[in-house]
Amino acid sequence: MRTIPEEPNHTLRYAMRLLREDPSRDDVHRAAVNRLLASTMVVTHDGTLELEEDGSLPKGQALPLGIWRDGDGAFQLTAFTDADALADPAAPMGGDPMPAVAIAGDDLIVLAASNSVGLHINPGCADSISLPIVVIRQAADRITRLREAAAVRVFDDSTLITLRTTDELDPELVALFVQELRGRGAHVAYIAEYSLHDRRSEAAEFTQIIVVGDENGAAGHELREDARTVLAYLTGRPTDSVAFASMPQVQNVVEPVMVDGEVPYVATGIV
Repeated sequence: MRTIPEEPNHTLRYAMRLLREDPSRDDVHRAAVNRLLASTMVVTHDGTLELEEDGSLPKGQALPLGIWRDGDGAFQLTAFTDADALADPAAPMGGDPMPAVAIAGDDLIVLAASNSVGLHINPGCADSISLPIVVIRQAADRITRLREAAAVRVFDDSTLITLRTTDELDPELVALFVQELRGRGAHVAYIAEYSLHDRRSEAAEFTQIIVVGDENGAAGHELREDARTVLAYLTGRPTDSVAFASMPQVQNVVEPVMVDGEVPYVATGIV
């Protein structure tokens, strides 16, 4: 279950600031959108919203979420980067507490696109940007393609996996990545690359992988998918994900990007 970020999302806020200062730069625009996709966001509602059992927003029904109308009359869904933005006195609720729910950035984009509205992030705050519907639709199309390209890989006893260190991430992206993983229930994470091959062939093309686990080294489908998509948005590269308990040998290849407490003991086996 996602929780509302208590720590300010400095990485996203900084990217938004740069975009506001120079909206013409494609690289700045791309960086801001990618950090948004990888971040847990917050939307407010009127208190009547009933979440699903797993804490997610209900699907297939109108939601009582906040809508902003810009100077051109276009409708935009309002969202916030963190608890500080919600409490800002200049925010629409005047800093007063209001029912809110956490949502993944990519789900937020899809939600806005499906309702044909833009997105206004941190309305009234200093770190604030507006994304028009054309940008929202482009990002939603990219999300759809990424999700369709994701595949479940099946390993058997004739499959070998060769691991190696991946390229280092920018420290700011690592900080955002770790913050997001902690907020989604992860306790340990490694980033590496792997190649599938058999006993008669050498490793060829390598694929990026995120190995993530909870306090026991395990990771359900939701945690693995969260880690995979967040890393893909931050790096711009498609990636796979697996529970640490399923691939503990990664710890022999690369340093962890995140460890809370002791690394769970899992016997290293041959896949």
